[in-house]
Parts: sequence; C-alpha cells; structure tokens
Amino acid sequence: MEPYSCCGTDCSQCGYLGKVCQGCTQSQGRPFYSPDTPCAIYRCAVLERGNIGCGGCQALPCAIWRATRDPQFTDEAFEENIRERMHNLQKMEEQHP
Repeated sequence: MEPYSCCGTDCSQCGYLGKVCQGCTQSQGRPFYSPDTPCAIYRCAVLERGNIGCGGCQALPCAIWRATRDPQFTDEAFEENIRERMHNLQKMEEQHP
C-alpha cells in the first residue's frame, strides 16, 4: 500500500487506512465516505491525465486542491498542509521517475 495518495496526502497518518479505507490508489480515488464518486483530484490527475498523481503538474497547488480543502483547517494549517503535500509529491516523483 502506497503511503501517499495521488495528491501527496500521507495516508499512513490516517486512522481509517487499512480499516474502512484501502488508500487512494487501491480504491481508484473513491474514498470510503463517497464510494460512488471519484475524488476530484484523483479524477483530474489519474483518470483524465493518466498520471500516477499530481506530481509534476505545473498548476500546483491548483483550484481543485483549494476547492477540496478540509473545512477544519485554519488558513495557516491549510497552507502548511499544501507545503507537506508538495514535499510528499516530490518524494513520490523521486521514487517513480
């Protein structure tokens, strides 16, 4: 199971992983709370563009990322989350050139 989702989220930090969720790649972008609809980020990166994730996209962080913001994040926490995800995507790119 990949530790990161296609958007760079560190799934290993989530309590649902391995229980009600198998991860972004394994569920084809359909999170357990929305099994009939792929995540907008997954749809763009994987289904529409044929990539393994958002890494390498020149539009990052894009409007889709901003539109799918967790409402529990403060502005500061959200910007930190974006920086972390961008860093994780860079690590993914290095592992899968």
